Amino acid sequence: MGEEKKKKRKWFMYVFLTLMLAVLPAMSWYYLKNGLDYQLEIRNELKDLGEMPVPAANQINRLDSLQNQVFDKKMVVVGIGAKNDLPLEETKFIYEQFSERKDIVFLTISNDDSACLDFRNSNSLDPLQWTVIGAEKPYSDIYEEYSFPSQNPEQFLALVDTNLVVRSHYQVTEEARRNRLIETLAVLMPKDEEREIKYRAETEK
Repeated sequence: MGEEKKKKRKWFMYVFLTLMLAVLPAMSWYYLKNGLDYQLEIRNELKDLGEMPVPAANQINRLDSLQNQVFDKKMVVVGIGAKNDLPLEETKFIYEQFSERKDIVFLTISNDDSACLDFRNSNSLDPLQWTVIGAEKPYSDIYEEYSFPSQNPEQFLALVDTNLVVRSHYQVTEEARRNRLIETLAVLMPKDEEREIKYRAETEK
């Protein structure tokens, strides 16, 4: 009986050591590699599409009581167009995933700036995180400044990094692209202030 217990103990130790020395490190490496590959894939999608044309301070302060350097060292998500054409509900969904972050700013540029402000304020969205300014030139000129796609540009949001470089565009009226923008923001967020993100895929609703 004693010999049988010894054999079982040896077998248990063998399995335990195998798990500790081989299987678990391999699994850790697998998940780490997948995580790195995932981040690399997202970063490789980004381009240098030119510098963001930062609105003048008086342009912002005309509608919001914001500091002059509202975009300094922050990531910016930009939507351009008339209120009825803009994907405001989709933008709000993205905003809500990062509502605790102070280093991401949403910018809406529209001739219907008062109506867009009403949307923001009626949904109790933080004016320090969602800025609205009037379009002081034709939409076509502003789309060109932000390198927007030529087809249905009002359905897209531009992603601007912390160096104020336009990096990509996302047609957020499509769920997959909307979620991709959320994933990209999560990967690019400054890590020294990283907090838990309330990311909820719409399919889980």
